[in-house]
Amino acid sequence: MKRILIIAKCYKKDVSGPANIIRGLIRQFDKESINYKALLLEEGMDKVSYLTSIVQELKKKDKSVVNVHTDGFLLPLFILLMSKIYRKHSYYLTVHGIYRIDKGKRAQWKYVMLEKYIYRHFNNIICVSEMLKDDLEELYKRKKNVYVIPNATDADSNKGFEEKKVKEIVSLGGLRICKGINAIMLCAKEMKKTNISFHISLYGTDDNNLNFFKERISKDHLEGCVEYFGNLRDKQMVYDILRTADAQFCFSTYDTFNVAIAESLVLGCPCISSDKCGAATLIKNNFNGLVVNIAEEYNNHFEKVVEFIRKLDKEKREVVQQKANEYKEILAWKSVAKKYAELE
Repeated sequence: MKRILIIAKCYKKDVSGPANIIRGLIRQFDKESINYKALLLEEGMDKVSYLTSIVQELKKKDKSVVNVHTDGFLLPLFILLMSKIYRKHSYYLTVHGIYRIDKGKRAQWKYVMLEKYIYRHFNNIICVSEMLKDDLEELYKRKKNVYVIPNATDADSNKGFEEKKVKEIVSLGGLRICKGINAIMLCAKEMKKTNISFHISLYGTDDNNLNFFKERISKDHLEGCVEYFGNLRDKQMVYDILRTADAQFCFSTYDTFNVAIAESLVLGCPCISSDKCGAATLIKNNFNGLVVNIAEEYNNHFEKVVEFIRKLDKEKREVVQQKANEYKEILAWKSVAKKYAELE
């Protein structure tokens, strides 16, 4: 009987990103009694002992599907080297990001070359979005044996939506530059100019930008219009917030998926996203959200975004909510885990 080996760095302190995806996959495998073993690198674990345990599993006679996830280069490189020795297994690397893009000008050349080697030579690659697949081909010329399996969410909420006099907009990216805080602030400034009654609630890490945020609030006279509420570790609270909001901003400068978009869509909350989010392809423009080129919006004072928010009403929100069930089926962990379980 085929067995799946899940290999990944999965620190308990990591509440988002690849670690959260690994936990979701494991939970679903447990629910469906899928034959798997998780070999997870946890914080403080001796790395030599950990790598030795992987080798012991690869030595076993029965064929396994080996699925390693990116979060650094150590594990992907190690599994790539082991695949040359223990050839009976099938090897898949799930790519959650591209270092060269994430770091930009700060990228160290030695790591770029290491990433290039791994992505060009790993037997099979799974990308979490079509955008990531395209970027992988453009940057590293990798075309063969590349598959797309999206991230998943079982987000749900029993909260009801009520139309409010003030448009309640949410962002889960905190105060991080890479999550588009600059675009959010400029958009807020423009909405205030056009006399839209709105309130933006920001959740997530402050990324040491709290002073910058306070200065922008004061400078642009946005007191009471944009507020930062810190990190939210209770996922159900996140889902309830999205379910009752009028819209969500996802203005990442580059995000290979951005599960917040998926959560928004399955909860029936319109999502306004940059075109640099892999999950943005799930949005049906001007129906359950809007996909924008942030650079163009900067030049046009966020006209498209402001107009979309202006037109949001209860009737439109109810139609979006009805369509959410389609997303629930496509993006459910049951559906996504099935794709991993079917790997050969």
